[in-house]
Amino acid sequence: MKLKLIALSLFLTGSAYGITLDEAVKTALEKNNLLLAKKYELKEKESDLKISKLRLLPTVDIYSEYNKTTDPPYAIMNRMEVHKLDMRGTNFNDPGKYQLFKTGVRTTVPIWLGGKLRIAIDLSEKEVKATEKQLKKDTERVVFDVVSAYYNVLTARAFVETAQLAVRDAEKHLKDAEVVYKAGFGLKSDYLRAKVYLEQMKENLVKAKSNYEIAKRALNIAMGLPPSHPVDVDGDLTYRKFQFELDKLIETALRNRPELKELKVRLSQTKDMERLAKSDFLPNFGAFGEYFMADDKVPWDKENSSWVLDFRHPLTCLMVV
Repeated sequence: MKLKLIALSLFLTGSAYGITLDEAVKTALEKNNLLLAKKYELKEKESDLKISKLRLLPTVDIYSEYNKTTDPPYAIMNRMEVHKLDMRGTNFNDPGKYQLFKTGVRTTVPIWLGGKLRIAIDLSEKEVKATEKQLKKDTERVVFDVVSAYYNVLTARAFVETAQLAVRDAEKHLKDAEVVYKAGFGLKSDYLRAKVYLEQMKENLVKAKSNYEIAKRALNIAMGLPPSHPVDVDGDLTYRKFQFELDKLIETALRNRPELKELKVRLSQTKDMERLAKSDFLPNFGAFGEYFMADDKVPWDKENSSWVLDFRHPLTCLMVV
């Protein structure tokens, strides 16, 4: 039971040894709100791509309609639909009210719509690629922010340690000045100066501790944790010398930066948008089929049935250069 309480305490207050840089980056990649939002956006774009591909498939609609009218043309058509029009006994100017139930299924098959559907798929695929580049860019930004915040915490902690040493030195100096002054071998001004210096060092310590707390809160925000979450870092400030060639760094950036790759995808999308606009002037081909049953009493009976097949091709067609 005691071990469980100790483990729970460590979980709530954070590790006694603090987190490493790798752990901080891992936490940020899992919990940073910016990355979570971008991942959801990527899923949305992937769903849009699936929807675009589904538009290539035929659509099937099952329907059931009911109408009741006294409008002469439609009342007569309702009677004709179920083969109950009496040419001799019907007053065509005032046929009276008549109802019609109509139940059927219709399907539409897009054969070729000027390339619109394929272009829409291309646009959706490139939108997914562009969002992936954005996610990679945001990931690199988050990692950079976490690393910066992590080393800011290390720096702030080092300033706290330095300020604590300065306070201890000032306290020792004040004690020595007080002993010398009370023994009659020193000036009161030296004693007062040492006392003022101690207060200044204490003030610097308060500032250093405040900056340390601010740095830890900034690290929490970068990792996607609540600002007040208890956290400490495990590491030391060490100087490492790196040697780089500027030309190679620029070459690597131009080859690998996700922002540039995203812009290339966006440029390709603008060309697809131009193709999409031109497709409005191209002919469209489609097929349409329908089967229905009609009755004047119930929707599921069949006084009459009929089927329709239709092949459509708009005549509006302009030459596209």
